Amino acid sequence: TISPGATISLTAGTYSHAAKHRHLFFRNPNITVVGERNSSAGTVFSSDIMSSLRVASRGVIFHNVSFTNALYVYVEATAGLELASVGLDSMYMVANNATIVAR
Repeated sequence: TISPGATISLTAGTYSHAAKHRHLFFRNPNITVVGERNSSAGTVFSSDIMSSLRVASRGVIFHNVSFTNALYVYVEATAGLELASVGLDSMYMVANNATIVAR
């Protein structure tokens, strides 16, 4: 469990699950994930099939990371997600009454 208000710093490298979905679920508020670069030489979340990001709280931020293949994002009602300097191959997003910021 990641505590509310935490910052997670990730080194360059690939965080991968071969032949599986990569699921990331955030339910605590104000969590920041910071990588080294938003390129293939930086911090990369990878999956052979699809990555899934679910956000159930406000203030979740991804900065300087990349997602390979398809990224499915589900932001629950009244939750909030910020994608800042994020590399994407493709993205599908579902967000009802949520706040989404892309920089």
